[in-house]
Amino acid sequence: MAAVAGRARTELRPGRRVSLLHVQPPARAVLRVLLVHGAAASMGQFDAQVDALAQRQDTSLLAWDWLGCGASEKPREWSAYSPPELLADVEAALALLCADGGDAPVLIVAHSYGCSLVVELLRARPALQPAALVLMSTSDGREVLAQLGIFALPVLALRALQPALTVAFCRGAFHPRTDAAIVARGRAVSAANDMWVCRALYRQMRWATPNAASAVRCPVLAVHGDDDQVISAASGRAWLARFGGASAFVGVETASHMCMMEQPAAVSALLRRLADNLVARRAPLAGF
Repeated sequence: MAAVAGRARTELRPGRRVSLLHVQPPARAVLRVLLVHGAAASMGQFDAQVDALAQRQDTSLLAWDWLGCGASEKPREWSAYSPPELLADVEAALALLCADGGDAPVLIVAHSYGCSLVVELLRARPALQPAALVLMSTSDGREVLAQLGIFALPVLALRALQPALTVAFCRGAFHPRTDAAIVARGRAVSAANDMWVCRALYRQMRWATPNAASAVRCPVLAVHGDDDQVISAASGRAWLARFGGASAFVGVETASHMCMMEQPAAVSALLRRLADNLVARRAPLAGF
């Protein structure tokens, strides 16, 4: 059985105590996977994918709740939620995943704004390019940024509006035919968000530029809900065309923005196929 370390609070970097999950295989890993969730979300959105990949018994997986999110600490420091600090967290998580010193290929899986952070990191640190990159519900961010003006309101107003904001998010982020229990999980995460943190995060949010995307040379698989009401599938396709290496786009039927939760079996199967390619040293996007 794979060994699980966490989900306990860990100092990812000095002063950055986060809830972290590290699943390690019983023997030396032949594949390493980093999972990066999106803004005001939780690593729990990847639970099905973690379970599917852990069943391989040869894969090391690492995920964490961003500072301010989920079960991680929520300090009241505006700069703690700035893009440079979030980028440094992603880099630290990747370093922790690779601390075993082995030569197993790295697969990075990111969602929504998490995709943007990963792209910016790979532009700034070309040596960190993974063997492959999976971007879920990805774009240049214009659609998201257009919806964030409300976070200019004072925190007290945002707290009063939080129930309505949660309802609106779930209506857009989950397909109408998504299982009610899955929607309830997403609603619970949104309802538990600290609105001071959300305001600090969204007011400082910056998305990766086309130049950053073109600097990413590793193979990229984009996975997108066909009916995404937060970031359209058309935007995801257009953004994928900006990348500099091999790429493929897969639409997920009966899914919106949270496709990995809405269609866990379908998305997990995609990741398993990509993992098989990497372990077998085939072209990562073979079969896509």
